[in-house]
Amino acid sequence: MLLVAILLAGLSYRLIALILSFLPGENWENFFGFFITLALASVGLHFIVWIPRRIARTIWKKGIIFRLAGGVLNLIRTSIGLALLTLVITAYPILGWLEEAITGSGVMMGLLERFSFVAGMLPEVFRSTALAVTNGLLPL
Repeated sequence: MLLVAILLAGLSYRLIALILSFLPGENWENFFGFFITLALASVGLHFIVWIPRRIARTIWKKGIIFRLAGGVLNLIRTSIGLALLTLVITAYPILGWLEEAITGSGVMMGLLERFSFVAGMLPEVFRSTALAVTNGLLPL
């Protein structure tokens, strides 16, 4: 569900960014536009899959395997979210210290390399930023 929301947000975040044109710069507009669009897409998808999720929960017996699978999936989802945050902050830097902290973090760069498919789901500005960050070409 998160991957579909990322894809939808990547395709349509500029519409929300246009509405946010009152913000003090293009990076602010795009940064908040992306995350607002991602939130709206996530909420919409959550309602779409709500009934199938309820049916699956009644069929699946909750046990240790259910909890372990949920933990692994949540870890993957969180890692993808952190890779996405890294991409958005480096593509649209709004706070210099935050960009420096993220690009200087080995963990964040490792997540970005491991989940590089996330950049492929987004527009060119994110792909070129991911390439520059992973190759060390982004100025700090």
